[in-house]
Amino acid sequence: MTYILTALIEGSNNMKLYSAWYCPFAQRAWMTFNYKNIAFEYVEIDPYLKSEDWLKISQNSGQVPVVVHKNSSGEETTIIDSNKIINFLDQHKPDDFSLSLNSSQSQNDDDYWFNHFGQDIIPYFYRFLKASNPGKARNDAQFKMIEGILKFAEHMLRNSVSSGPYFYGNKPSSIDISLIPFAYRIKLLLEHFRRFKLPTNDDVWKRYHNWYQAMIQLPAFKETGLVLEDYESRLIEFYVQYSEGGGQEDVTER
Repeated sequence: MTYILTALIEGSNNMKLYSAWYCPFAQRAWMTFNYKNIAFEYVEIDPYLKSEDWLKISQNSGQVPVVVHKNSSGEETTIIDSNKIINFLDQHKPDDFSLSLNSSQSQNDDDYWFNHFGQDIIPYFYRFLKASNPGKARNDAQFKMIEGILKFAEHMLRNSVSSGPYFYGNKPSSIDISLIPFAYRIKLLLEHFRRFKLPTNDDVWKRYHNWYQAMIQLPAFKETGLVLEDYESRLIEFYVQYSEGGGQEDVTER
């Protein structure tokens, strides 16, 4: 799997992405490279192996994604947070594929929704997935996750600046890229392990599912793994440990 994914990426001498194929945080960065048409070298890492070299590269975080950019003078910049990487790459190559509205309001929106995803959706998705036994903990996590997604969907229904399917309407943004790797796992993994599906019964949820379908059809998203026939099955296999209460612990923290 690692070899196949790496072989899909165009190399570059001045931009490296340290990633793990299964990681939704790393998928944010990978998708941004694809969408912005920025050449880069993909380096597959097992972030669970905290080697001395890896800790040095990741500035002791031991987490993916990490982007290392070497400028024309040979100086290196390291970025280690997935949302910061999205913004860094967007500013690195401002073009017709800009991921922002180029306004202070757009940056405020980014910050607000990045925080919302990290506080009110992602931790509860993982808690729901990791709650191996039915009961209050699983029900509470499910309720909170749905509440967080609903807030996002309601905002899109009422505030999109055009009639397109994305957060701002007719083109993807940093906000869309930040959520879609987790939205994809919510659908795939919770349907598989918890027999759970998000509602579809009103305009708010129809707006969300319209957004979801548009996002998973983007070539920039598909190229992060979905083009491989066994990607879904491999992803499910990897997350078995989470469904049984194991896996990484800090993902459940708000």
